Amino acid sequence: MILEKYQKRKKIIAFFLIIVFLGIALLFQEGIKNCFYTISLPFQKFFLKQGTKISNFFSSFGKLKELREKIDSLEKENYSLSLQIANLKELEIENRELKKALDLNLQKEFNLVLAEVSGKDIGTKDTILITAGKRDGVLEDMPVITPEKILVGKVVKSYKNFSEVALLSKKNFSFDVKIKSKEEQNKKDISAIAKGEGNSEISLDLVPLTAPVSKDDIIISDNMGKIFPKGLLVGYIKDIKKSDTAVFQKIKAQHIFDIKKQRTLFVITGYKE
Repeated sequence: MILEKYQKRKKIIAFFLIIVFLGIALLFQEGIKNCFYTISLPFQKFFLKQGTKISNFFSSFGKLKELREKIDSLEKENYSLSLQIANLKELEIENRELKKALDLNLQKEFNLVLAEVSGKDIGTKDTILITAGKRDGVLEDMPVITPEKILVGKVVKSYKNFSEVALLSKKNFSFDVKIKSKEEQNKKDISAIAKGEGNSEISLDLVPLTAPVSKDDIIISDNMGKIFPKGLLVGYIKDIKKSDTAVFQKIKAQHIFDIKKQRTLFVITGYKE
C-alpha cells in the first residue's frame, strides 16, 4: 500500500517537472536559439566558406572546358588560315614561274607541263621526283627544264601521278653540247659530248687540244643526238687540263641546276613549229 502511494507520487512529480521544463523552454525559447546559433555560427561559417570554394572549384572546371573549346576552335581557324596562305603562296610561285617562261617565250617553242620538285630518289643519286606523270601527259625521255631555260635532265620513269627525272650529272648519262665563249661573242661554238660524273658534275669529251676553251665558258645543249632541244643552258666550265700525250682536253663542268633553290620545273611534252 505504501509502495503504491510512493510510485503514484513519483509519477505526479515527474509530470510536474515536465510541465515546468516545457514552460521554461517556451519562456526562454529565443535565448536558447540565440545560444545555439552563437555556438554553432563559427562552424556554419567554416562549412559555408568551404562549400563556396568547392562550388567555385567545380565551376572553374566548367570554365576551363569552355576555354579549351574556344582555344581548339581558334587553333582550327588558325590552321585553316595558314593553309589558305600556303596555297596562295604556292599559286604566287606558280604564276611567277609561268611569267618567267612567258618572258623567255618558252611557250612559243614548247608544249609545257608545270611540275614541282617533290624530293630526291632515295635509291639513286642525281635523280629527282616531280609532281607530274602520265595523267599529265608526261612520258619517258621527255626533257625537263627550269623557267629560266636551264636544262635539268630527262624523265626516265613515268608513273600516274609523278615521275623520276635523271639529272644531267647522273653517272654515265651523255648528251651533245656546244661550248660558247664567255669573253668573245663572235667566237665559233665548239661541239663536245657531255657525260654525267655524279654530284652535280659533268665532264666534256672530244674537245681537241687546239680548241680555244676557257674556264667559265658557257655550255648549252645541242640536238645532234636528238636527246634534247638545242640552246638550253647546261652549266659552265669549271676546270681544264691539257696533256701533250692526250688527243683531247680533260674538261670538268658544273651543272647549274640546284635542287635546293629550284622548286618549279617544266616538262617539255612537245615542240612547236
